Amino acid sequence: MSILVLILTLLQTDPTIEVKFEVDDVGIVITDDFDFMITIDEKLNKCKVTGNVVQLPDLGNATSEYCDVVFSTGDQVLVFKKIRVKKLIWDQDVTWLFRIDNPPFYEDYEGVDWGKVKQVNYWTFRPKERGEGYEIIEPVF
Repeated sequence: MSILVLILTLLQTDPTIEVKFEVDDVGIVITDDFDFMITIDEKLNKCKVTGNVVQLPDLGNATSEYCDVVFSTGDQVLVFKKIRVKKLIWDQDVTWLFRIDNPPFYEDYEGVDWGKVKQVNYWTFRPKERGEGYEIIEPVF
């Protein structure tokens, strides 16, 4: 490892969270044109957005185990309720992909009446360095 890489690694304090957005599998440019809000400990936090990178508040001191999250851009608003705070804390750079799928749906999750679903919101977490990501799926009725 070069000295420059070592210095940059030591200076980096928070992982970078890059945000992307798709509607029906089509990428939408959201650079400097989205909001990300977290409600935690009964306090609404509007996160700082620079380009397509979001900076979270300090979540390490949160007393709540869960939070509510809102991602919005243009006339699109995606709401994710009761998200574990620990799911938002990363030790590496990550990409968050927010997606909206509209009918017809090909999902086969049990207990969902797909005929009543207006759209499905997805929040995909993709680590950039190691490990596996995960996805939160939220049908909208």
